Amino acid sequence: MESTPTPLPGLSPDEMFPALTAQQQARVLAHGRSRKIRSGETIVEPNEQGIKFFVVVTGRLELLLRSEHKEEVIALCGPGMFTGELNVLSGRRGLVQIRASEPSELIEIEREPLQGLVQTDSELSDISCALLSYEDWN
Repeated sequence: MESTPTPLPGLSPDEMFPALTAQQQARVLAHGRSRKIRSGETIVEPNEQGIKFFVVVTGRLELLLRSEHKEEVIALCGPGMFTGELNVLSGRRGLVQIRASEPSELIEIEREPLQGLVQTDSELSDISCALLSYEDWN
């Protein structure tokens, strides 16, 4: 008789790409700024040093892997979700291109204020560190 494997912690879509509540977004915004972008606008290029972190307030972002002959959408970030480019915290270069698939409003936060926020806000720190752990082993 076959058994269904138990999913590993952090593998459900809600755990891999958590959405911040309005209250959590407000706490992030207090350390960053609101930014409106056009459909098709690129906000992060592959291999850039991660210096900014984004939370989607409205709209949608695409995370793309690009090669010489194709681009592949590997994730979509909708309202409340934040970009997976947590390389901002670790100081590593990003692997993906991030662009708006529709007009969007974002919260943009620079590296230093983000580091301070996750050091002082345990709830946001837990959310971002869980995602960072997922990225490190994936």
